[in-house]
Amino acid sequence: MIAEIAALPPDRVVRAMVRARMPAGSSDTAKTAAVQRLAAAARSAGAVSAEPMAGQPIVVVEAKPAALAALMRSGAAEAIQLDRTARPQ
Repeated sequence: MIAEIAALPPDRVVRAMVRARMPAGSSDTAKTAAVQRLAAAARSAGAVSAEPMAGQPIVVVEAKPAALAALMRSGAAEAIQLDRTARPQ
């Protein structure tokens, strides 16, 4: 995913679904804290927005590619999936 992010235009803000890294067997409190850490790490990396998805260990992040790459290096994110518009069939 890092290579895909690096291939994007550097000044383009993209939207991504980012999964929080959580220890195995985490309690609900630990999961909530991991999502909050991820959102804070995204903002710290330079994200335009970082909104947790209710009930999921996912934060919707809008950021430039460099900020997404920094977020992956931070250790707070387990995975990043770029949000792509589906073409009508």
